Amino acid sequence: MATTLLLWGVEPKSYMPNFPQESIVIKRVITASLLCLCVCSVSAANAASIIISGDGEMWSSTLAAVCSQVGSGAPCSGSTVVVDRHSAWMDQTLTNPLAAWVSYADTGFDGAVLAPPKGSAANPTGQTPIMEIQESVLGQAGSALAMRFWADDTLDIYFNGVLAKAAVFENDTCAAAPIGCEPNEYWDLNAVLTGGLDVIRIVAYQVGTGTDTKSNPFGILYMGTYSESSTTTASSVTATPTTNTPSGAAPEPTVMTLLGASLVLASRRLRRCKA
Repeated sequence: MATTLLLWGVEPKSYMPNFPQESIVIKRVITASLLCLCVCSVSAANAASIIISGDGEMWSSTLAAVCSQVGSGAPCSGSTVVVDRHSAWMDQTLTNPLAAWVSYADTGFDGAVLAPPKGSAANPTGQTPIMEIQESVLGQAGSALAMRFWADDTLDIYFNGVLAKAAVFENDTCAAAPIGCEPNEYWDLNAVLTGGLDVIRIVAYQVGTGTDTKSNPFGILYMGTYSESSTTTASSVTATPTTNTPSGAAPEPTVMTLLGASLVLASRRLRRCKA
C-alpha cells in the first residue's frame, strides 16, 4: 500500500511529460490509470494459493494389505480418488476452499474396498498407518500456512518432519476427539513458511472395527491457504501447531484494457483541445 500512497500524494507534473496547460485532464486520466494498475498488481502479488484434498494427489503405503488391494506389492503408491461421504462426515461442499473426501481406493461410504479395520491381521490395534499423503508448498518466507483436517478415523500431522498433531486412537463415530470425521472434529495447522520447500505429511489410521464400508468407511479431507513464492531458498523447520495465483503475477487483462482505453480517451481529448 506504500506505493499507492506515494502515487496518490504526488502532483501529476512531478512525473508526467510537460503537456500543454489545456491537457491537464489527460494527465489526470493517465495518473488514475497508472494508480489502478499499481493497486491491482499489488493485489495479485498478495493473492493466496490453495491446498486441498482431491483427485490425483500422490499417496503411499507400507502396509501389504493395502498394497494388495490396489494390485501391488509393498511398499506402494498411487493417485488419490474421491470417495463418497458417510452422513456423519463433514460435508465437503461446505469447505472453503472447496475440497473433497479422498482415499487410496473406493473406501468411502458403501465403497467397494474396505480399509483394513482394527482387529484384522494387518491392523490389530488400529494404530497401523493405512496410508499417507505428502503436500509440498513453496511459500513466501515468514508468511502463514493455514490448514484444516478431518479424517475417518484419525490422522498424524507432521510439518517439516515435526509431529504437530498426534492421532487419537479412542474410537467413537470416528475418533473420540480431533482429528475425526464429524464437522466439529477438525484440527487446524497454523505454521510459518520458511521460504523453501515446506512439507506437510498426513498419516491416516483406521480405528473402526466394522466389516463393511457402510459401517466402517475410510477417508481424508483437508483444505488450506498460503502465500506462494516465485523464488527458492534453503528450507528450515519452523512450526506452530494449533490447485493459484503466483506471487508477482502480471496485471489482469482487464487492467491493461482500462489503461489502453484511458490513453485513447486522453489522445482524443488533446486533439479536441488543440482544435
